[in-house]
Amino acid sequence: MRLSVLLAAFSLALPLSGTTTIFSENFESYSAPVMLAGQGGWVDEGTGYGRAYVRIGSHLASQVLDGRYQNTPYGGIDFVIQSLPHALFPSLVTALSFDAYAVSDAPPSTNTGVYLGDIRHAGVAVGWAIDPSLGWYFASYSLGTGGNTMWNLTGAGYLASDSYDRAAHLGIVLDPLSGFFYGTYDLGSGVAGQTPHYGLSSNLSMIDRVSLVVDLQYPGEPRLGAELDNIFVSETPEPGSIWLTGTAAALLGLGARRRWRRRTE
Repeated sequence: MRLSVLLAAFSLALPLSGTTTIFSENFESYSAPVMLAGQGGWVDEGTGYGRAYVRIGSHLASQVLDGRYQNTPYGGIDFVIQSLPHALFPSLVTALSFDAYAVSDAPPSTNTGVYLGDIRHAGVAVGWAIDPSLGWYFASYSLGTGGNTMWNLTGAGYLASDSYDRAAHLGIVLDPLSGFFYGTYDLGSGVAGQTPHYGLSSNLSMIDRVSLVVDLQYPGEPRLGAELDNIFVSETPEPGSIWLTGTAAALLGLGARRRWRRRTE
């Protein structure tokens, strides 16, 4: 069998290279103001407070999940989830990113977050949330080989207040290929970096959803949320698979050049 045929079959059997977005949400398709649960595949996780509302953002451009909108006289925490197309694969690097804006004005933004996994039922989960005493903090549950983890920006020498009154771009990276997971943050003005890298357990395959948390207490109580927008989840193949695909293509080209030389000699 010719080299070109063998290599063509070999390359087709390999995963495609590149990053694939498996979920995205920018809240633009909804007729704001509107409760998020029941829209676009989002489901209320049994709390039923109706606190997670989509509105025109006050700080982030366009429509956002507005955790500062007190639309009812009742307090409580809303958990709203969106199922991913599949549970996470141990052969792929998975990343989540989102934009957020936390406000320091009384009452300050608190207990609003974005997670990969089931945060509502204390399942396997990892994500970012805001707290006045911590700022943006990165937390995982039943995912690390060393147990639950929590890290905030004070661990990098910043103040908790540095998380407030500025647009934040936050991320999560789950890299089973290297055996680690970690968070990324960029709050502008040089406040950017990565969290420590934590050992990743085999519970990765139990993550199959995106969870949003919004905590709004009774009007007048010192607790409101933050604005959230532009949530993306992507997958990237194993670098070795990308290398093999590229190698197969290169060898195909080599075989073609050899055939061309034979014809011209």
